[in-house]
Amino acid sequence: MSKKGFAPIIIVSIIALLIIIGIGGHLSIKNKESPKEIVITTSTTLGFPPLEETTTTTTTTTITILQSNQKAKTSPKIDECEKIENKDERDICYLNATKTKQELLSICDKKENQDDKNTCYVTIAIVKQDSSICDELANQGDKDLCYSVVARVKQDLSICDKIQNQAGEDSCYAGVAIVKQDLSICDKLTNQRDIDTCYTVVAGDKQDLSICDRIKDQGAKYRCYEAVVKVKQDLSICDKLTNQDDKDYCYAVVARVKQDLFICDKLTNQDKKNTCYAGVAIAKQDSSICDKLTNQDDKDYCYAVVAITKEDLSICDKIKDQFNKDTCYTSVAKVKQDLSICDKIEDQKFKDFCYSVVAKVE
Repeated sequence: MSKKGFAPIIIVSIIALLIIIGIGGHLSIKNKESPKEIVITTSTTLGFPPLEETTTTTTTTTITILQSNQKAKTSPKIDECEKIENKDERDICYLNATKTKQELLSICDKKENQDDKNTCYVTIAIVKQDSSICDELANQGDKDLCYSVVARVKQDLSICDKIQNQAGEDSCYAGVAIVKQDLSICDKLTNQRDIDTCYTVVAGDKQDLSICDRIKDQGAKYRCYEAVVKVKQDLSICDKLTNQDDKDYCYAVVARVKQDLFICDKLTNQDKKNTCYAGVAIAKQDSSICDKLTNQDDKDYCYAVVAITKEDLSICDKIKDQFNKDTCYTSVAKVKQDLSICDKIEDQKFKDFCYSVVAKVE
């Protein structure tokens, strides 16, 4: 088996099985092809200073294991399960038919395909909340994935200590910290960025802005504020902040989330007010709001983002700077996959560039 293991297969299979048999919990698995990385989701933010995008994007797949009341009135027998042609339905039948750990493992051992066998082991480990079953896996990456999932479902930090690489162990700790909403576990992480992200998720889940004050990095702190404010959408939260820059950012986030332009007027600094207006314009996809910006470069940026989001070429025509306008044309052409839009560009080199960008998409 490759080092990447069977993670893509296992995730799909486990969801299908566990949704029906019923286990509670919330899992976020970063990069389905990297079984060592079970972490938390992050957000994309519009940054301060004005219109300087400080975007942090983490590719994540969030798995929610739901509690189900769909239980059979009487448990089926194993020989009845063997008659079922659909593999997933057959596996679910096996899980309902068997009671002991050994019975379940014996079913896994009958599977000829190694990936199916591994998926079976991990599913049982979660159902039984028994990390020792993860030991049955041969690949260390697959084993670490299994430990992480069981640790989170069981909320047992000690299971994370079985993971042999530091990144995987930290990810496991973060997962347990988030489920338990325990900041002291966040503090056990070895990377400051991971600690800050852990604080951010817990702050968002608990809707507690004070947790963000633990974060030293200003950009990370703003992302934490956003995680809380986006949930509560409450200006009174912002009023509790003593630092004016923090308060202004908080207002801008609430304005963007609520798509309320009047909140931006609470800001006294014109550059920050421009940023706030742009955020609302982009959220509402309303280019007329961009007209309120006093700086032409900021205004052009606002037009461009709204034009790209709406796939509306006419908004690009509002841009004054030719280079910015041609960039807008190119971006819209790429999104719409329309080579004819490139013809609006006067500069031949830029036009050729536009053609090449659209051609790559096509």
